[in-house]
Amino acid sequence: MRWCFASVAAVALQQPRASLRQPPAPAHERLTLTADGVVYDVTDFDHPGGRELLLAHAGEDVTHLVASNHRRPANALRAARVKRHGAGGSYFDRGADLYDALKGEVRAAVGDPPATIAAAALWPYAARVACVVACQRGCLPALFATLYGLLLGRSVWTVTHEYVHAPARWPRWVRTLHALDFANVGAIWLAEHHRHHAATNRDGDPDRRWFEPVVPGFDALAADRRRGGLGVLLRACFVYPLLPLFMVARVATFLLRGDGADAAAPRTRAARRALAIGGALALPRFALDALLLHPFYPLTFLAATSYLALTFVATHTADEANYAQTKAPTTQDEWLVDQIASTNDVRADGPVYTWLTGGINCHSAHHVFPNLPGAKLGAATEVLRRFSARHGLPYRNFSPAGLWGSHASFLLGRRAPEERRCPVTS
Repeated sequence: MRWCFASVAAVALQQPRASLRQPPAPAHERLTLTADGVVYDVTDFDHPGGRELLLAHAGEDVTHLVASNHRRPANALRAARVKRHGAGGSYFDRGADLYDALKGEVRAAVGDPPATIAAAALWPYAARVACVVACQRGCLPALFATLYGLLLGRSVWTVTHEYVHAPARWPRWVRTLHALDFANVGAIWLAEHHRHHAATNRDGDPDRRWFEPVVPGFDALAADRRRGGLGVLLRACFVYPLLPLFMVARVATFLLRGDGADAAAPRTRAARRALAIGGALALPRFALDALLLHPFYPLTFLAATSYLALTFVATHTADEANYAQTKAPTTQDEWLVDQIASTNDVRADGPVYTWLTGGINCHSAHHVFPNLPGAKLGAATEVLRRFSARHGLPYRNFSPAGLWGSHASFLLGRRAPEERRCPVTS
């Protein structure tokens, strides 16, 4: 399957295949999405990215997501040939000169990804089996138990996170294997992660308040620097390694509450089913790791969770500059600037660090092109960096130490230097 920069006929919304057509669904079962004021009936639509994406956003406004995931969003919607209601606005037809130019440059630089990326999921399994064998034989067991945890953490970015953005990119057997291995966390995360992309650092972004009530919401800290302090920093040091637990708790709360949706709606049923499957798999799955890596499993757990926290938590919270965009974007170009301003890259010019972090360090390119495979983010980031320098966009690329030093100051309540509060490029 080709991604958003391939031809509209191959990638954009396509007609459903005849073999997959189902009898008409009852009115309350139909799936609809809203984009730029137009309601689209996608009940019978065969989305090339996976039907899971449609279920996750049924009944929602997906304007920004359509724009960021398609080379020509207006053409993609027209190519869908689904029922639509409403005249719509002009979001897809104007105010996109910068974004469209950037998409063209990135397409020319990165080309199309492989048809499948199953190989990316296979070698970590072989490496983890080798770690288990080493632990069982008593060969540096503490070291290999820690390495096992780091491999688990990296797979969250290279497999789980990529599944969340393009489920159909993975062969079914890889999706099944990964669901069993990670207790269905990809399907659970899919139910809410795209809201983070649609409203980064704004109302509606679930990532802003993961650690409440232990650590205040990041948006609250940015709005009132007096809320920071040494106590906040110390509590953050304690809870950040527990990031996956807070994420699961937040997502589970979100799904169980239904986000205001009808409990019988397809979106809610699908999300709660994913949560139920994950809950049933979690205990036996991770008990198996604990048994195989005993007595060093705590090192595995700490390595995996610390890796995830260190590679992700501060990518939108270096300082208050990440929250400086107070006006909601009304055009695609404004949304592009908003995404760059609210996101931080980390050693994105270092191929070794990019590989170690599974590409998540190239976070600005990921937000601007969310369904671009991680293996292509390094090349896309170089284009984005040069493009930002030419057009004065607020792109920032930190060193790991620089990012976490800035984030620590943010938690302490210190104001960022003036040049950081109004960044240009670095």
